[in-house]
Amino acid sequence: FLKLHDQKVPVIFFDRVPDYEACNKICLADKKAAAMAAVALLEKKRKRILALFGHPKLTISKKRFDSFNEVVKDQSPGTAVINRFPLSIEEAKQETMKAFNTKQKPDSIFCMGDLILIGTMQAVHEMNLRVPQDVAIISISNGLIPTMYHPKITFVETSGYKLGKLAFKRMMECLKGSTFMQEITVESVLVRGGSL
Repeated sequence: FLKLHDQKVPVIFFDRVPDYEACNKICLADKKAAAMAAVALLEKKRKRILALFGHPKLTISKKRFDSFNEVVKDQSPGTAVINRFPLSIEEAKQETMKAFNTKQKPDSIFCMGDLILIGTMQAVHEMNLRVPQDVAIISISNGLIPTMYHPKITFVETSGYKLGKLAFKRMMECLKGSTFMQEITVESVLVRGGSL
């Protein structure tokens, strides 16, 4: 990518962006989104949270993991967080089922993204758990998947549409001669469903 930049070919990273500072990045407010989800669970007095993140080496997972756990630690030190890193729908389902086959079952689940939410909900339905009576659920999502369940899942919206528009806008600026590097963040919004 640096070679492309040296040859005056604009490179715009979006959504899953590198840690490298000197580049154009269009990304979601990953830290804020995870913090909003943690606060929403803590407001409902949840005390044992199963937190499901993506691949632990991805920047997006690291940011969300750090932020979520930091908020819980700071605002509710007595709350237990069980962190897991499923890499597929099936792994999310298995991690959820494992957590509910222990003596100290979770009272809530945080899903870092839509694929994790799908696996989690498969497990919830298979185990006949009632949402939110048996388990509260919150996710970070683009918005479609959480609306497919009853009750609708509360989620922190991270708009892929807005992300795409900003990435295209930045690309056009670069093609017109803009040379400074920029990181642009798409803000998140909490969308309440009936799952808390």
